[in-house]
Amino acid sequence: MYAILLYTTLVWGPIGNALYAPDSVLPLTPAACQAIRHTLRAKDRPYVVLDAQDRVDRAAINRHTSKSPNFQALKTLINDTLVVEVTIGNDYLYRDTHDSIRHGSLVAVYTNELTDATQYMLQYTVAQLKNMGFRDEIRASGPSGITLLPGGEQDVEGDGKGSVNGHIVVVLSSDLTERDAARKLAHEAYGHALFFMLRKDPNHAEDKARGGNQALEDQIQRSIEETERNYDDATPSCPKKIKRGH
Repeated sequence: MYAILLYTTLVWGPIGNALYAPDSVLPLTPAACQAIRHTLRAKDRPYVVLDAQDRVDRAAINRHTSKSPNFQALKTLINDTLVVEVTIGNDYLYRDTHDSIRHGSLVAVYTNELTDATQYMLQYTVAQLKNMGFRDEIRASGPSGITLLPGGEQDVEGDGKGSVNGHIVVVLSSDLTERDAARKLAHEAYGHALFFMLRKDPNHAEDKARGGNQALEDQIQRSIEETERNYDDATPSCPKKIKRGH
């Protein structure tokens, strides 16, 4: 499991009043750093650099001004007093509602949903399945990301999972493609983590009795859509073959 630390100062420890420096977080890996950079516009990416402890350099971020909502969200995460970890891996630890430490897991399985549907919905034609919304494209399925929040195990509207170290911990499945890892980071960090820092409801509201959380859903959608544009704009396509005269 690989991690990157997004904040640089001392914070209060999760137990008692002991101060500790958050420098025991696992070192940065290219995958974790790239997931962050890929959410940003090409001209904003050079400002995501590391300090001597392999943590995102807050001073470098603050020297830059950008109209990009994703960059602004990242700057908010960087400058908050909470520590944020971005971790790449399929296994993680969380605190449950009984204050016990548990193991959790992530996975991303890539399949063609239309092809899959034709195998178990034999009564329908391919055209009918397409009209029903099944897409002829490779997509990831499964729990491929999670945000663990301090005290999340006590949030009755959440999933009953909290971080074990008092940090905000964003975990992305190592099965994800480079593009999907960036999309998932935008969802988790610029959605759930950001709303938690802003003292807004960070939970999905799938239960209609709760009244919904459209603000979060809109924020996540905007962040993902910007990430897709930023990633695609910065990824060169194959050049067309130049026809040479005879």
